[in-house]
Amino acid sequence: MSKNLHLVILIIGTILIALAPFDAKAQIQNIELAQNSKEQNWIAINKKSSPMGAASFTQLGHNNNSLVSPKSTEVYFAQVSEATLTQFIKLNPNDPDAYFYRGLIRIEERNYKGAEADFTQVVRLKPNDTDAYNRRGLLREALENYKGAETDFTQVIRLNPNDTDAYNKRGIIREKLKDYKGAEADYSQLIKLKPDEAYVYNNRGRIRKELGNYQGAEADFTRAIKLDPKDTDNYNNRSVVRKVLKNYSGSEADLQVAARLSRQQNNAGARIDQADAYIHRIIISTGSLDSTSSLNTEADYAQAIKLNPQDAELYFQRGFFRTQAKNYRGAEADFTQVIKLTPTAADAYSNRGLLRKELQNYQGAEADFTQVIKLFPDEGNTYANRGLLRLEMKNYTGAESDYSQVIKLSPNHIDGYYNRGLLRTEAKNYRGAESDYSQVIKIDPKFSSGYYNRGLIRRELKNYLGAEVDFTQAIELNPIETDYYNNRGNLRIQLNNYQGAEADFTQAIEFSPDDVEGYTNRGLLRTKVKNYRGAIADLQKAAQLYRQQNEIDEYQKVQKLLRQLQPLAK
Repeated sequence: MSKNLHLVILIIGTILIALAPFDAKAQIQNIELAQNSKEQNWIAINKKSSPMGAASFTQLGHNNNSLVSPKSTEVYFAQVSEATLTQFIKLNPNDPDAYFYRGLIRIEERNYKGAEADFTQVVRLKPNDTDAYNRRGLLREALENYKGAETDFTQVIRLNPNDTDAYNKRGIIREKLKDYKGAEADYSQLIKLKPDEAYVYNNRGRIRKELGNYQGAEADFTRAIKLDPKDTDNYNNRSVVRKVLKNYSGSEADLQVAARLSRQQNNAGARIDQADAYIHRIIISTGSLDSTSSLNTEADYAQAIKLNPQDAELYFQRGFFRTQAKNYRGAEADFTQVIKLTPTAADAYSNRGLLRKELQNYQGAEADFTQVIKLFPDEGNTYANRGLLRLEMKNYTGAESDYSQVIKLSPNHIDGYYNRGLLRTEAKNYRGAESDYSQVIKIDPKFSSGYYNRGLIRRELKNYLGAEVDFTQAIELNPIETDYYNNRGNLRIQLNNYQGAEADFTQAIEFSPDDVEGYTNRGLLRTKVKNYRGAIADLQKAAQLYRQQNEIDEYQKVQKLLRQLQPLAK
């Protein structure tokens, strides 16, 4: 196979230090806490009938906090289990409350996909149930299905246009989708409904900063400060935008106020706020990672950690900073400390795994990715990262297994199919690779490398016409990639289309005048059609480039061929 097979690498991004969003309500923990009463974990069952047949979930409607009276002789209470609910649903498949309560249980068991399916059943049976849309939206956010979450919160707003929480959640989702205009609109509507809430102005201020409306952002943070003058985040955020507006004295003044407020609050929260002031000074000081700013930032992190030595988030943030500064050993130590303080911190394992991969500690990296998978077995990106690592370790069987799991969890995961195609190519499973690249193209018809790699595979399968079609499509999508022309040119030689082949090699040379493959290929083609003078000129240029690139073996091969051609050119 060609050494030019295009590889797509999937990297999980770490959390950038940025203006902190007010998005606590959108976290999955809140879904778990949404069960306001432990009584909702119980169901009423009629003792006079069969064990499940007379159970009535309508008596326990999730929009009604009342339960059947425990004094009734007709009922007794049994603690709910998923198995019990599943059996009930088999007998009563159109009872929305049964699906609702099973969804709650599945959330508690972290079976988020199963819970999502249950709330989908609820909204199918009760299309106006805002509670079910809301919970499904939160689940979809946790599952990173942001478009689906946006649709759910939009439905909540349609059913209840004054639902402030829905505007807030949709704004957060739109921010994640980088739909900043949409997010700004949501927060503006939220301000109309809740004009005296500081956090709403803080949220819109962050969005306006992203949109480059720094004066609008400053105005929002100023309003937030007026409504909540003791919240240090408001001062820290305004400090950031004031620096962008070159109001350096105002920026520094805000930081000083934040620090003073922190000192006045003599408790653990105050130490955290004081540490935050150092963090925000880091944000302001690091326009670039030159040596001076790096030293200042290290000192600020050290001071913040000294104030809060048990704050795992500070170690995490410093780990990210050190990664950016290419201090990989220091970053690894920070993520290790996060794990020590919070053994279930999946992000810390994931980032440490990426660092260990960079440090070529492949076994340590594999162990970290495996730990993430144990904590979150439905997280497809971690399988993808471990698959890429195993590919580098030449554990092709393990890598293919990981990418197959990625695809199972996310059937439209383009990188999963693409990288599994690479693995199957390496294993000479050309039919399987062809199938994977076809799926890549189906998901993204404008992905040129998908056509190119499938063309290489079809050439191996001797489907030359199909390969030519794929190479041509790749060129149409990315007309400056020389590999595409060189491979189509070689294929056209096999199809006896010498004129088309020479045109391809010439095009590759025009796009890249130092393309040694282009000169070599065209020289060999001209030899084949007995254009010896043209062949000699191309091969002399190829020999010159091989020598410059210190590829001595190739240089000597070309020189030997030139000696054979010289007498033929006379």
